[in-house]
Amino acid sequence: MRIKLFYSVILACLIVTSCSVRNDKVSQDPGYIETDSLPAVLPENRPDLIESTLRNEAYMRFFTHLLPDNIQDWEEYKTALKAEIVNNTGLDENHSLPLDIRKKSTIQMDGYRVENITFQTRPGIYATANLFVPDGNGPFPGVINMIGHWQKGKIDPSGPQAVGHSLAVNGYVCLSVDPWGAGERSTIHGEFEYHGANLGASLMNIGESLIGMQISDNMRGVDLLCSLPYVDADKIGATGASGGGNQTMWISAMDERIKAAVPVVSVGTFESYIMRSNCICETLVDGLAFTEEAGILALSNAIMPINRYRDNPAFLSTEMLRSYENAKRVFDMKGEGNHISYKVFDLPHGYAAEDRSAMLGWFNYHLKRIGTGEPAEEKPFDLLPETDVMVFEAGKRDADVVTTEEYCKLIGNELRSEYLNSGSFDVNSKKSQLAEILRIKDKPDLKRAHDYGVSGGWSRIALETSDNKIIPLLLSNTSAGFSEYVIVTNPLGKDEIPGSLIEDIINSGK
Repeated sequence: MRIKLFYSVILACLIVTSCSVRNDKVSQDPGYIETDSLPAVLPENRPDLIESTLRNEAYMRFFTHLLPDNIQDWEEYKTALKAEIVNNTGLDENHSLPLDIRKKSTIQMDGYRVENITFQTRPGIYATANLFVPDGNGPFPGVINMIGHWQKGKIDPSGPQAVGHSLAVNGYVCLSVDPWGAGERSTIHGEFEYHGANLGASLMNIGESLIGMQISDNMRGVDLLCSLPYVDADKIGATGASGGGNQTMWISAMDERIKAAVPVVSVGTFESYIMRSNCICETLVDGLAFTEEAGILALSNAIMPINRYRDNPAFLSTEMLRSYENAKRVFDMKGEGNHISYKVFDLPHGYAAEDRSAMLGWFNYHLKRIGTGEPAEEKPFDLLPETDVMVFEAGKRDADVVTTEEYCKLIGNELRSEYLNSGSFDVNSKKSQLAEILRIKDKPDLKRAHDYGVSGGWSRIALETSDNKIIPLLLSNTSAGFSEYVIVTNPLGKDEIPGSLIEDIINSGK
């Protein structure tokens, strides 16, 4: 089912209206307007207005999302929260779709094998993956390994590939899946790219979200693990680092088949993500309107975040602990206090040997029922050349490994045909929908206009609105007999507005 998604982008723009031309004649005029160096309205060393406003709003939201303190309320909260996540991600569950696993090549290692495969995640759409399988009949516990923003996806030896080998030599079947739009699923096969920014956000134009696509793909990955005769379907784990750790949190929250999860260098707070470097794949539309990250952690069966003392501010251990403490109350309330834990290492961002050792200890305890949950000694393993764990030779990818660009064109054309064949639609209804998407249903009032005097012929003004926004603008009305105002904006700020544009406006008598 396709749902309507919306995403707000806030741009800081300065407003410039009617101006006069700079030349020798008018430069002697006290009303002369400088067009090549526009004056500042507010102090240059001020804190960022947009960031400070949004972060303060997020700070206040954090305290409204404390979790229920009794089982009955928690069960109601849990049901409602999952429904909101499905609605706001566009999560598509299709467990009956044939997996159609296609084995492209196999590499025999010491004690295990690596299979390069594709499998069907949506009708006619396939994902590239590596399957690490211990020697023997099993059944073995299975782990889905989700990949973050390693440029080369699952094949990168510095993190994702090492996790697969480590799990296999330690007695786990591991499925490492290239995330949507990354690794071997990039726009041009063999040219690795970042799957976020405008590329990932383009999915919203067709009513999808990158986070929803990833959760759906990863559920299909769990389907695959559970389908294998040598995997114990009751003992499935999930792990990943950075963006892959974020995916780990979401799959463990939304798929109850995940019995234990280890998200690495990814858990913080939704509040701490504001104006920081989280990817569009980590963006839950309207997330802070109905929950905080603790609510997502609390949906898991068993989860152990691993964080750093040295990392991006969004994922610092102090932020993770705020979410951990809030979520732990739910686990304690259920009598499952040992189903949530954490580790913090004095390391940079990544998935290191220390993380893998802690991950193995957590999985050993919750999936194999051995040990105490504390870090386990990791058995040695060998890495493979990147080309060996590529499913396809560079540039020779199967056509059904669909890219973001191709998918958007495909669905976009379907939507276009649907709308063109719909006959007619209600204009007022469409306007209402657009107003809701753009968040302009409730237009703020002007509380006051702050006048900071004239500089270089420009009146410097800041508008204060009823929703506590500050809009700085420059105003000139020196053109004799002007008939209209022109508002000029630029998403990069007033200094990017060409002086020639201002002069052209003035020359037209505005």
